[in-house]
Amino acid sequence: MNKELNIARHPVSEPGNIICQGNYRITILTKRLIRFEYSSEQVFEDRATQVVLNRDFPKVDFSLKKTADRIEIFCMYTMMEKSQAPKVFGWR
Repeated sequence: MNKELNIARHPVSEPGNIICQGNYRITILTKRLIRFEYSSEQVFEDRATQVVLNRDFPKVDFSLKKTADRIEIFCMYTMMEKSQAPKVFGWR
């Protein structure tokens, strides 16, 4: 590939911003941007896409609360709930 067309990519997120729970991976990219992934085999994609080349944002301040039936993520601008029921998310 032509060097001028080769764009630097950093698709792997800061490990401290990643939450894995069962078949889900949730990545806190910024205070306002959260990435959700589901995989029945618990295999997740870390390659760059045409839309998102870089995911190596700095560590985001957030709090995580896990209970037997749900997880809750609190960021500066959003709160997300994930119940243990398959594919159920909630926002506040």
